[in-house]
Amino acid sequence: MANLNQGIYYAFNGYFADACSVINYQWILFYPAIYAFSMWHAYNNAIDINANLEVVPPKQQRSRYTGAFIGFTLGLLFGTIWNYQLVIVVGLVEGVVGLVAGYYIEKYLTQNI
Repeated sequence: MANLNQGIYYAFNGYFADACSVINYQWILFYPAIYAFSMWHAYNNAIDINANLEVVPPKQQRSRYTGAFIGFTLGLLFGTIWNYQLVIVVGLVEGVVGLVAGYYIEKYLTQNI
């Protein structure tokens, strides 16, 4: 729905005005959420693989940055729902605010585990 591939095609061929007119900017905000999920998932899989290779205390065998991922995703979602005039900027700023808030909430909740 973002028409990103068509926008890239136009941009690579020098038709920048067509590229800007084709792209749906609200749907493009979905891509950072997919990228963030991929990074989070790969990091947690690496923790699981390392835990299987060596003896790791059960305290350290938990997924990490789950709060940051959920906060980033919710921030991007609210950024697209509450679309002001600068949709991409507002969405990304709210995504970063959600990421920081989710990180500190998870850190606070898991400090005694």
